[in-house]
Amino acid sequence: MKTLNVFGIAILLAASSAAQVTNTTIVVTPSSPAPIPTVTAVPGDSAPGFPLDSWAHNGGAAKSELYITPSTLFGNRTVTLGDIARISYWTKTPFTHGADPRDWYLVIYSAPYPGDASSPTWYGVRIGSEPYFSSNLADPANTWNQWSTDGASNRLRFFESTQGAPGATFGSYTDPDWAGFAAGNALGSGVPYAGLAILSFSLQTASSWTENFTGQLDGLRIELKDGSVGRVNFEAVNHVPTSKDQCKGDGWRALYRADFSPFKNQGDCVQYVNTGK
Repeated sequence: MKTLNVFGIAILLAASSAAQVTNTTIVVTPSSPAPIPTVTAVPGDSAPGFPLDSWAHNGGAAKSELYITPSTLFGNRTVTLGDIARISYWTKTPFTHGADPRDWYLVIYSAPYPGDASSPTWYGVRIGSEPYFSSNLADPANTWNQWSTDGASNRLRFFESTQGAPGATFGSYTDPDWAGFAAGNALGSGVPYAGLAILSFSLQTASSWTENFTGQLDGLRIELKDGSVGRVNFEAVNHVPTSKDQCKGDGWRALYRADFSPFKNQGDCVQYVNTGK
């Protein structure tokens, strides 16, 4: 078990070399891995299991979007759409989705592949999921609600929105859940989704719905069929120490390990910086 720091992202990584199973948590802030001026941090308000903070869209007209690569979460290997067992994330908005459907939505991009129908050359297929299309909605306002691929409530539905692909849509209330969608074939090419390599996972706000939207986001979790788990924790600042100087004085009191367990004292914090334990 050790902590890495890549481009300012704190990562907790536990791996079994024999099974290639990984357990990774990355911490992202509005300024890391890249500045995102359309989001603001919400200190002290977080989704269950993902302390300590969260993000919110700042209400401006420009959309928010964050991209996470499979290599960041699962190491240097190819992850396909068929490898995904479960995806979930949390949002908190001022209204139910019946009153206001706007929310952060999930997008998955595959890598380009021979014969793909996309007009943009940088991705192969674009797959989306909007919370308000979910089956069995249970979404009280001003409460953290979880959206997942397999939940009894708030189960996400998926659609292909690949630009240039015949039959591409932006979703409906009759789209399949993840299991049903992933068993299908890509529009235009007819290639099975399951074998397509994932380029990135993304959480975004819709371009035409961003103005005056202030919904919060936290706790993306992606689980693969081999048992590997990748988590993204949305924070105000990076609470994980990267130098011994941060631990000095009372600095250790505001810092945490990458799994968000607190330090007992300054020495405990320094040891963590030196050894990752």
